[in-house]
Amino acid sequence: MAYNFYQDPVTKDLVIENNNFKLTAGNTEFISQKIENEFLFFLGEYWLDVSQGIPYRSIENKDRDNPTKNIVGIKNPDINYINSVFVLALSSIEGIDQIIDLTSNYNNINRKLLINYTVRITTGEIIVNQVGV
Repeated sequence: MAYNFYQDPVTKDLVIENNNFKLTAGNTEFISQKIENEFLFFLGEYWLDVSQGIPYRSIENKDRDNPTKNIVGIKNPDINYINSVFVLALSSIEGIDQIIDLTSNYNNINRKLLINYTVRITTGEIIVNQVGV
């Protein structure tokens, strides 16, 4: 069973209980938190390796044959591209055995991207969750 420091789902702060850091309750919570952290990790955010992260708002690539696409900040984002970015992110997470389903919905009015996913982890448990960006 894998553990990590538990993050409050709303504030994303580490939680302290009885003067100790709270840990994730089990594999499902551990993997769910890893997925959410991966989905909220912006491209270029980590200064030691700016190539890591999700390209929500990429700087325009000068290579016209291979432009970097933005996920948000454009009127009609390419949903197939968005889904492929998140499938790739899920496939890089250790502990995920199978990606069963992934859908995304971008609301232009609220400027909110919702990613719904269903995955099977290596213990056989199924996680169904939603991450909003």
